[in-house]
Amino acid sequence: MLCRKEVAIASQWEFIEHGDAEAAVVDILKNETPELDFSTGHPRVSTDLKGFTDGDRWIEVTQEGSFEEWPTIDHPRIDVGCYAERRSVARDIAAICLASVKYQMGRYRGNGLFLSDVRVEMGLTNTSDRYQEGYRFTFAVRLTTRPSGDLASPS
Repeated sequence: MLCRKEVAIASQWEFIEHGDAEAAVVDILKNETPELDFSTGHPRVSTDLKGFTDGDRWIEVTQEGSFEEWPTIDHPRIDVGCYAERRSVARDIAAICLASVKYQMGRYRGNGLFLSDVRVEMGLTNTSDRYQEGYRFTFAVRLTTRPSGDLASPS
């Protein structure tokens, strides 16, 4: 049974919509990472691999889960896969992406969230398919975010 104070607090709780962490990381890699501007162009950054062919420079961002801590703190896990024509290029792209996301800790506001912490859950890992031509390096981070500003309007 809830005491009077808990009932008062519970009646004031409301649904708090967290920002879009996947879109935030895509935004960081597209717009806040000039180090990815190679002479051959900026690698494509997206949340899927539609249109991908072996050898393309491509960055795939995927939110793999999340857990809430209190109503206003969210901890989404973001996996990033970096594809390129050579192993060394894929690794360099992944290292730049990881450094850029970590750099935005305490700085980034957008897509309805404030990025307050970034923790590496899986460091740079060669996950290339041995039967394909291209190369892939992946990493995973656990973000700590809180709602901030307005969410983008639904499309």
